[in-house]
Amino acid sequence: MADKDEDGLDAPKGKGKGMIIASAIGLVVIVGAAFVVTNFLLPASSSGEDLEAVEGDPGAKVDPKIVTPEALWETAKFQIEGLLVNLAGTGGRRYLKLNLTVEFSAPDVVQTGLDIEENKVKVKDCLITLLSGKTLEDVDGSDNKNVLKLEMIERFTEILFQDEPGKIDWIYYDQFLTQ
Repeated sequence: MADKDEDGLDAPKGKGKGMIIASAIGLVVIVGAAFVVTNFLLPASSSGEDLEAVEGDPGAKVDPKIVTPEALWETAKFQIEGLLVNLAGTGGRRYLKLNLTVEFSAPDVVQTGLDIEENKVKVKDCLITLLSGKTLEDVDGSDNKNVLKLEMIERFTEILFQDEPGKIDWIYYDQFLTQ
């Protein structure tokens, strides 16, 4: 006859030990899976602190101990359009028509944008002075165009970021036409 439990029902033999063993194995599997996920699958910083996303690139992660202040600056752009300049040495017969987009970084791009708008006449004057001194050979070819960009970055930085933190990141030609 089968063993009776305290309620008077037949109790299956050995089932209690099997349930305990299955529960223990399940618990070991769950703890092991949690260990693997936290130690091998999730990114971790060497300092044990969470990594922070870089402004402007949410996918990039950096250690907060090695972030420079400039890495947290915001980026924005402004345009200079419709610039028409006679080239040097042509007697007024050759000219350069230019549209630019200037990318810059600063701690506060809204305030910097307002400052740029106030100084846009100075930037255009600087640009006209620089370009009117260039010959056709000085602006012809991709190498010369890149050299010209570097010269403009240097001059714009002197005008726009003399007293305020910020920098010109790059200049893009929207239109570059010599005639």
